[in-house]
Amino acid sequence: MVTGTRRLVTGAVTTESIAWAVAERAQLHTGEVTLTTFDRVSDMTAAAASALPARPEILTLDASRASDFDGLHRQLRVRTLHGAPHAVAFAPR
Repeated sequence: MVTGTRRLVTGAVTTESIAWAVAERAQLHTGEVTLTTFDRVSDMTAAAASALPARPEILTLDASRASDFDGLHRQLRVRTLHGAPHAVAFAPR
């Protein structure tokens, strides 16, 4: 079900997050993963991304800014996504 798919995963701020586990499982099953982050947690997301089997692309998305959704849409326009699980309800300070 994951093999050969492309997922956009938000909320992979730490290796303990559900979003990180989703990204890891997708990669372990040969799925492609792109993560999102925002200013306050970008360093933490980058560190968590480094612990994945393959370093994914990381795009900017602050879910509180409509303009970030527009920018994300422009960046992803030419790509097909097969899923977009999110976990943006909490991020450590």
